[in-house]
Amino acid sequence: VNVYEGGSLPGNVLAEAILNPNYTGYASGRFTTITKTNFSNCENYLRFETPVSAGTDFYVGYQLTYPLATTADSFYVYAALRNQSFNTAYYQYNALWYPFPARFYKPVNTSLWIEPVVMKLPLSDTTSGNNDTVLSERPIVIFTKQSSMLCVWFPKSWTLSTQLDIFDLYGRPIKHTTISPPSATISFKPLKNQLYLIRLRSETDGFSTKILVR
Repeated sequence: VNVYEGGSLPGNVLAEAILNPNYTGYASGRFTTITKTNFSNCENYLRFETPVSAGTDFYVGYQLTYPLATTADSFYVYAALRNQSFNTAYYQYNALWYPFPARFYKPVNTSLWIEPVVMKLPLSDTTSGNNDTVLSERPIVIFTKQSSMLCVWFPKSWTLSTQLDIFDLYGRPIKHTTISPPSATISFKPLKNQLYLIRLRSETDGFSTKILVR
């Protein structure tokens, strides 16, 4: 997965990372990192080793390398089919970039489902030499399927009572409750194969994330 400079077409590569999806599990009183062996038909999160300074205009894309004996693609990304002349997807051919509608094989206006996680950092945070400080101050939200519970762990800086809201993918409210740091557990029985939006709000802090229930 590559991050490119912005412009009318993708520019130089700013950062790259290998997609190796994993998730955090909780068992026997501790957190463990488990690597996925099958990550199709779902949203996968890729974190770069350090935050990437990309400015306000950039591209995110993926690069594949296949053996010569391969006859068909084995990797795909969800994409939108657009009837109007609106396109945000590009492909590279002979070191040059072209919009998807220019392809000789099934040209189409489309947008790929790739969602960058972005944050505007103050100057002191980007020059302190500790680029991970802000990231470590986020709450941890995990859903445990076995007990149908949503677990929230707050960072030390988060001390006030917090409103927790759960929405479905269409923005409809599913659950609302008040929780308090340092941790909370909420009964939650979601539908299978659904994506939910989680929002945490206190008087001084705010955070949102997504969970996919399989």
